[in-house]
Amino acid sequence: MVATNLLKRVFRKLAYEIMYAGTTVSGFWLYYFVKRRTIVFIGSAQRVGSTLLKALLAEAPDVSHLPEVSFKDVRLNPYNFYYYCYKMSPKRIIILKKPASIFPEKYPRIDFPFIKLIIVYRHPRTWHRSMRDVFKPWESNLPIVDSTMTDQDMLNYWCKSYEALLDNPKLNGIPRIFVSYEELIAKPVKTTRRVFAFIGSERLDGCDTYHHPENFEWAWGSDDAGEKIKQLRIVPPGKEETVAGAAWENLLAQNARFTALWGRLEGAEDHMRLFA
Repeated sequence: MVATNLLKRVFRKLAYEIMYAGTTVSGFWLYYFVKRRTIVFIGSAQRVGSTLLKALLAEAPDVSHLPEVSFKDVRLNPYNFYYYCYKMSPKRIIILKKPASIFPEKYPRIDFPFIKLIIVYRHPRTWHRSMRDVFKPWESNLPIVDSTMTDQDMLNYWCKSYEALLDNPKLNGIPRIFVSYEELIAKPVKTTRRVFAFIGSERLDGCDTYHHPENFEWAWGSDDAGEKIKQLRIVPPGKEETVAGAAWENLLAQNARFTALWGRLEGAEDHMRLFA
């Protein structure tokens, strides 16, 4: 019985390796011998506007509109990754969105040196309220996010998410731009016009409206599924969404780690070019 189970595991492992060898070879062929696709990854913390940006970019005729992706089943080599992305959409530019999980130590789980990176961020002053509000309906399923996650835990998550994007050696040398939620809401046409240019889209003008996805539904647990995203246009935050409590404000003011990260995001050279 032990020998039989061992043989079964060996054969499963062998089949697994053969399967991924095939997709790796296919990815190599597609990358070098077929008209090449541009792969763009939107990296961020949760609740910073990544679903909104993805929807706006999909207004270009050559840009995909896909649900949030999971890379857990992708063998981490560049050509298998490219094969996986290539099969997602026939569009020339494929946008992948995956915010950091609550435990972002291995974020982002990608291994493709030819990607373009969009880092989306939001000031924690308004982000804190959004995180608390949106996860209340999930309290029974995800209590760590609402009832047991302290403000310090939340700030640590925000910091870890952007440290993972800024300091990951796998992302060194990858073309990138920085998009703040505040700029996207205040200047959507200008912001999307510059992002279209960065990703190499044929669309030259920006936009501030978008369409509902054709092949999937926005759903909690992946994309934003709130009422705002369903308006199909930019909806500025209400006054109550911009007010943070005194305890949270004090935490931000006294946290040197956050201050340093915020300075890096706001002072990034590519960000300054984007909004010049």
